[in-house]
Amino acid sequence: KLGEICEVFADGDWVETKDQSRSGVRLIQTGNIGRLFYIHKDGRARYISEQTFKRLDCTEVFPGDILISRLPDPVGRACIIPHLDTRMITSVDCTIIRPKIKIVMREYLLYFTESPEYSSRVVMLLSGSTRKRISKSNLAEIKIPLPPLEIQERIVKKIEGLFAKIDQAQSLRESATRDINSFIAASIHQALNKMPVWQEKRFGDIMEVVTKRTTKTDLPYIGMEDVSAGGTAEFYGSLQPQSVKSMTFHFDYNHVLYGKLRPYLNKILVPQFEGHCTTEFLPLKPDGKLLTREWLALWLRSQETVNKIMTTTTGTRMPRADMKRVRDFIIPLPPIAEQKKIVERMDALTQKVRQLQILQSETATNLTALKQSILHKAFQGEL
Repeated sequence: KLGEICEVFADGDWVETKDQSRSGVRLIQTGNIGRLFYIHKDGRARYISEQTFKRLDCTEVFPGDILISRLPDPVGRACIIPHLDTRMITSVDCTIIRPKIKIVMREYLLYFTESPEYSSRVVMLLSGSTRKRISKSNLAEIKIPLPPLEIQERIVKKIEGLFAKIDQAQSLRESATRDINSFIAASIHQALNKMPVWQEKRFGDIMEVVTKRTTKTDLPYIGMEDVSAGGTAEFYGSLQPQSVKSMTFHFDYNHVLYGKLRPYLNKILVPQFEGHCTTEFLPLKPDGKLLTREWLALWLRSQETVNKIMTTTTGTRMPRADMKRVRDFIIPLPPIAEQKKIVERMDALTQKVRQLQILQSETATNLTALKQSILHKAFQGEL
């Protein structure tokens, strides 16, 4: 049992706000405890004075101790405390574990706290109606497989070697995701790059903004949460009529829905149906003789346009685009036939990118699952 392999197995101290000070003994909180690693939050560090330390009879935390968070999320996550050049204590929602190093390695015990066996046992022992937690006494009862130290050391080295390769793969995947996003932004920029033969028009002269609100709610409703961000025009919601209490805007297949709220300036939908939407969207109706809806959406999604519109936003709590100023923007206008060709190329490119993003998302899930599989084998004696 965890409680049997530790020199110290104790909860932290109850430290109220009135007990805290600007310097002294560092208070380690649940927010500092990551999954296998310590989270530095030096700018938000809390302390108590030496006098308060003595008055509360606090339990001191030392470098090398393991802290387990008994609160979410997730419950039971743990880290090894590093050298912080200060004396330390921890909050009452953390359990201090100082393992008996003659029988268990710190790293072996730490990796165990990420294993599926440990996690499932913690879930079974949770209590509380609003905030789930595990008690110190229940935590102490969780059993850990305990091979000899030399085998623990071999297991830890094996885990660390495999995890290092997985971390490298995750880093490469994240880098590839950034490259893909940059590629799309660059492609949109190139597509919108004005040719000498293209026209330029003031945006407000070729586009009508719907400002009339409607109470007609027997049509499909689009909320801000129904449209994806990041320059796509993907609709998430269902095409079901929905009655809402607030006033809404009416739109049809002649409009483009544009999210005017910051940071949702890149939430754009080219609807293929008639409906009503939250007033946080603006239905824009382009002049069909000079401007297609798809070209308008492409221009609105470009990083250059988003950045420029950002400079017009007003308001502190809910900043939003100033459409009076946006109307004065200049939009490049190739011939309609060319607009359609460029949009078709970008749609095909975007589709390929989405497929890559789905694949990368699946890869990320698989890499996380792979770590869990490794830990499962490690503590089943199969690694």
